[in-house]
Parts: sequence; structure tokens; C-alpha cells
Amino acid sequence: IWKYAAAVVLLIGLFNAIYFKSYIFNHNEEITYTEIIVPKGQIKNILLPDSTLVYINSGSKLKYDSNFGKKNRQVYLEGEAYFDVIHNSKKQFIVHTSEYDIKVLGTAFNVSAYLCDNIHQTSLERGKIVLIDKQKKETVLKPNETYLLIRNKKQSKSYKVEDITKCSSWRNGKIFFRNQTFENIAKELERTHNI
Repeated sequence: IWKYAAAVVLLIGLFNAIYFKSYIFNHNEEITYTEIIVPKGQIKNILLPDSTLVYINSGSKLKYDSNFGKKNRQVYLEGEAYFDVIHNSKKQFIVHTSEYDIKVLGTAFNVSAYLCDNIHQTSLERGKIVLIDKQKKETVLKPNETYLLIRNKKQSKSYKVEDITKCSSWRNGKIFFRNQTFENIAKELERTHNI
């Protein structure tokens, strides 16, 4: 009996040692960030570790940590990007911008959130997303809908769009302007053409 008891105590001790070593190792692991900066006049597309495809527009920055795909699926965006998110019901995909967060499971959408722009816009091609502003107010977008935030007035609205693909046409080198001031058009051309 003493031999079996000693063997059990030895196994429990070994298990505890392995558990605490892995616990300490995992909690002392330093988190590093990958940052993709796209200069003006360029467009870059990347494949995230979870196989989500992201197109990043001119003058934009996308950042994610070393735990992406393992413990979380969160990215931080300054600028504009188009996301074609791989579905994963266990890990929500979250895009953090300066004004709101976007939660999604699997979908395709465009986000324009330049820090220097007064208007931030998110347009949904397919799937479903939830936008959460700083006051924790949630807005649900359905396909072919756009969420528009006017930052200086702190006003937002969502509405249906006839051709939602125009919102992300920059991926193919096309830019559409409708009811825009010359100042906004010039700013967009400066960014996309680096002039």
C-alpha cells in the first residue's frame, strides 16, 4: 500500500510542478505587437493569423498583439481598412477605433476612421456587426447598411446604401465622391495619391 501511496503522491507532485511551471511561464510571457503602417499613396493587404483578409488603405495603421488568434481576435485601426473576417463562434473579432468598437463573428465590412477626419464611417457588405460607441450605445448593422459618425457634432446614424461596394472601391483603385466639399476631396486625393 505504501508503494502505491508514494507513487500517487509522486505523480501529484509532478503534475503540480508542471502546472505551476507552465502557469508562471504563460503569465510572464511578454506581449508583443505587430504594427502595419501603410504610407500615403499605397494600399496593402495582409492575412492575419486566423486567416482573416485585411486590405489597409493609404495613411493607415493596423495593430494586433502576439495573442491574436490564440486568446483573442482584436485589432486596433487608425485609418481605413476592409475586413473579410473568418467565422469563429468561440472568439469574436473586434476592431477598436478611436470612436467606437466593432464586434463581429464572420463578415465583410469597410471601416474609415482616420484620426484627422471629422466623419467616421463603417459599411457592411455581408454578415452582421455591432458597433459600440464610448457611451456603450449599440448599433446593429445589416448588409448594405452604413454607420456614419460626425465627430464634432457627436451625431451618428445608420442608413441603407444602394451600392455598398462603392464604400470599399478604393481596394481596386477607384474613389467615389458624392456631396463632398472640395476640401474633403482634396484631403482624400492627397492621402491616396501622396501629393
